[in-house]
Amino acid sequence: MKKILITGASGLVGYEIAKTLMMNPEYEIFVTMRSHRNEKWKNVIQIDLQNVNIETIKIHFDCIVHCAAVIPNNFYDDKQVSIINRRIDDNIINYCLKNGCKLIYISTAAVYGYDDKVLLTEGMELRLNTYYKAEKRSSEIKIKDNCSSYCALRISSPYGARQKNMTVLKKFVDAIYFGEDIYYWGTGERTQNFIDVRDIAQAVLKCIECKENGVFNIASRYSISMKNLADLIIKLGRNIFNTTSGVYAKNEIDPQENVRVNIDINLAEKVIGWKPQIELDEGISYWMKVMKEGM
Repeated sequence: MKKILITGASGLVGYEIAKTLMMNPEYEIFVTMRSHRNEKWKNVIQIDLQNVNIETIKIHFDCIVHCAAVIPNNFYDDKQVSIINRRIDDNIINYCLKNGCKLIYISTAAVYGYDDKVLLTEGMELRLNTYYKAEKRSSEIKIKDNCSSYCALRISSPYGARQKNMTVLKKFVDAIYFGEDIYYWGTGERTQNFIDVRDIAQAVLKCIECKENGVFNIASRYSISMKNLADLIIKLGRNIFNTTSGVYAKNEIDPQENVRVNIDINLAEKVIGWKPQIELDEGISYWMKVMKEGM
């Protein structure tokens, strides 16, 4: 039985990956959380990976799915985030190097530039204009140059029913939930690529058994404009919440007006045999139904 460790299992992506992998009887799953403990799960390890060496766990893992990270927010600025993530990543990477452990590293599609209509492929030149992005790329390189068995997954805008971070998608869904109108910035033509966390979990499953190494884009097939996203959420919200909310232009400039996201996922399909299965309307509907059940 393979022993698999999932770091950052209290987060949106890590939680879904852990939940999915636990359904496989061939895996013994361990999860790390910095503070919160989920008593419904076995093998929960409370550890601060920034300050405590993973070697102290004294378990030989066959594979680590490394999701633990912090992102720039009101508590941590961009440079602080990069320093913290460097410590966490080095902790995990060094363990894998020492113990011959397979590493599946959750990276980000944010390492690309989004200011034009160029097809974003894994081999293209990156735009590392923040400390956060530069640190993610630095870890990808360290893994590629040193690990004998690895996959690095560049995730694009994950979403799911447990989402807490205030992304544009969550703001729109929350507005419908509370019966409020949705406002989009600028012309509403900015696009974004959203991927359901359940599809990300399936990509990780593929990577665990895959013998090939590589960096792979994990995204949905299509991007969507902010106006079309708002219209879609209104349509779904009327069916699920019986909302009378509407969509309106905020009449404020969108600082990302020219962003167009076009991500190529062909490499993941070709090498690890993965492709997304959950369409955006299906994923958002599921999210809304979970919210309704909790009302």
